[in-house]
This record gives sequence, C-alpha cells and structure tokens, in this order.
Amino acid sequence: MRSQDSARADREWRAEMLAVIANGSVDQATEALLSLTFNDPDGAWVESVLLDCLDGDFDDQVKLLAVTCFGHLARIHGEICNPRTVMQVKRMTEVPGFEGRAQDALDDFETFL
Repeated sequence: MRSQDSARADREWRAEMLAVIANGSVDQATEALLSLTFNDPDGAWVESVLLDCLDGDFDDQVKLLAVTCFGHLARIHGEICNPRTVMQVKRMTEVPGFEGRAQDALDDFETFL
C-alpha cells in the first residue's frame, strides 16, 4: 500500500513533468515525455498526456516522440485504453514526416496488444 507521502510525491512529480512539457525546451519536453512513459504506472493517464501533445501546439519533435511513446505504452502495459489513440496514430501516417513513426507505433500495437 502506498503512503500519502508517496502519493503526494507522485502527484508533484507528474505536475513537474507536465509543466516541463508545456513550458520547457524541446529537449526538456521530450525527456519529460520519456520519463512519464517509462516510469508512470498509469498507462491510461500517460496516454491522455500523449494525446494532448498531438492535439496541442507543440514542436514536431515533441509530437513525433509522443507517437513513438504510444508504441512504448503498448509494449510496457499491454494495452491502449482510449480508442481515439489508434485513430490518431493512424491519422498521423498521413502527415508528412510522421509516417514512419506512426507506422512503427501501429506495428507495436499489433505486436503487443
């Protein structure tokens, strides 16, 4: 069982990561996305953050990494929770510069889900 201090630390860490994604440099934002993807136990929550990155006004490098991270989530958690995720990744296969990353994520979905 997690203590209240641990839960508070997790909330604070998440808030810090979200702030870096929203306001940091591209390098900082991508590091924060990777950290959330690999370290946050709530895949569904991370998935929502990644969707927000695709929907928001973010640098293409951040968006490219978000697409890649969907594949990592499928591998790590064995599920994608939001049906919109698959649709968004499929849509990204038609965006110039995103085709390869999006196809890799779709291949990960097929392999790990």
